[in-house]
Amino acid sequence: MIDRKARVSDNWRNVRDRKKYQYLIQSIQIAENDFTEEINIEINSGLTSLCGRNGAGKSSLLYSIYRALTRNDEPHSFRDISSKIKIFDQNSKKLSEYGESEVIFECCELIDPSYEAMVNKKAIIADTTFIEDYANEGVESDLLDKYLGYIRKILSKEITSISVVEVEGKLEDSQILPYIRINKNGQLYDNLCMGQGEHKVLYLIWRLAIAQKNSIILLEEPEAFLCSKSQEYLMDVIVCIAHEKKLHVILSTHSDLVMKNQSVSSCSIVKLNSRDKITLIKENSKSKYLSALGLTPPKKGVFLVEDRFAKIKLNEIFNRYSSTLKNEYHIDILDGESHILEVAKHYASKNIHVVPVLDGDMVGKLAVDDYLIALTFLPNINQLPPEPEVIDYIKGHIPRFASTIPHDTEKSIEAINSVFANYHDWFDELNGELDFGDKSHLERIAIQFWLDEYKAPVERFLILLETLTEKLTSVICYDSQYFVQLKGHHFYASKDSCRKYNLDNYVGKPVRYTLHCQDNEIFSKIEIT
Repeated sequence: MIDRKARVSDNWRNVRDRKKYQYLIQSIQIAENDFTEEINIEINSGLTSLCGRNGAGKSSLLYSIYRALTRNDEPHSFRDISSKIKIFDQNSKKLSEYGESEVIFECCELIDPSYEAMVNKKAIIADTTFIEDYANEGVESDLLDKYLGYIRKILSKEITSISVVEVEGKLEDSQILPYIRINKNGQLYDNLCMGQGEHKVLYLIWRLAIAQKNSIILLEEPEAFLCSKSQEYLMDVIVCIAHEKKLHVILSTHSDLVMKNQSVSSCSIVKLNSRDKITLIKENSKSKYLSALGLTPPKKGVFLVEDRFAKIKLNEIFNRYSSTLKNEYHIDILDGESHILEVAKHYASKNIHVVPVLDGDMVGKLAVDDYLIALTFLPNINQLPPEPEVIDYIKGHIPRFASTIPHDTEKSIEAINSVFANYHDWFDELNGELDFGDKSHLERIAIQFWLDEYKAPVERFLILLETLTEKLTSVICYDSQYFVQLKGHHFYASKDSCRKYNLDNYVGKPVRYTLHCQDNEIFSKIEIT
């Protein structure tokens, strides 16, 4: 058996890194045509997923890639889409292009396991003497027993052994028909007695197991007819065989579980644009891929804020700049900083990511080392709570703010100048003066006005939130201070990092680091091993 957890993890890593692969697909290019926008797929893994809903065009892209590599006009394809594929041969150090010449890639297979398993079953049923002429007389192979541990998990069956008789001459295009027989604790049954999911799984594993080494496999929706857990185990065996045979697998899917262990860089969203043309979108978060599949992303954790206005401000930041954080986190109000700090001091969960987001007036007042959870602060300029921060900015730019309110500008200016309430009641009073009718809408307009001015600190804040649990890698730089650069922003090395390491020795070299908030600034905490 080869399905131990450590081996499974190694297989995934080796396929991601394309370890010892002879052929490296570098890119797939599709020129704009009647059916597609211009599409460029950069390939950086031995497993690439094209995800999207039914009818988005995933199959059309697979067939186009297949035609470019083999010059075989696949009969199931009805769209004339031309592809150009660049492949680097690590043995000969040669870069070859396929698709615009008659050159073919010898080892490429297009597999639609659900359709092909059905064709096989129909061929057996149509021949009334198949069992006597072929199955009973053929040579049995135990090829699938090598993957028996995986198969048991996928099918949730205590299977003793599996045999395959490979029958020639029954299918078109000289394809081999696998007659599969299962021994389950002495009970024997074959293709004809299997359910669709079981037959499809065994057929797919057999197809991959007999594929030539260094092949390119174009795979249609491997998850069909399988429950969620079975889909995960099936991907493990696909990756296992891909590692063994150095297979490049490009698959279409609309299952989040198929992509569960893939990096986002090896996944692309296929969808139709407003002109009904196939287009490809790359995202930097799994939640966006789930949304593209019509699924609700699971929540990673919760942001804890002090009050209602802080929640509105954080929501507006996410609405404008980060749908990923909005999709992946809840925002909960804990009614004041004292309750948030109690949680931060005593609660650190391994099951849910809890992120305290304090108001700006708490900057510089806390010893961050006293807390189990890293503290963060809402973006602020003047170290104030969010309401006075926004209100003070409005008071300095009254005519410009008044012009953003869907109301008579002169009357809005007059109303703003007439409000003298403290910041807790300021929006209530302004709402009454304007007879606006929707205080929350007015508050959102005010927050958006503030966000228009202070984009940079908000971007840095979002980078911190998006990477809080990640170890990052960047080149260390020096310009009066040591820093790393991420998404166009400089994050200076923390004082602890400067004391701990002689960073002069690492300038120009990649280092590992995490981001953390210290008072009102975000620093890089560098780790050198």
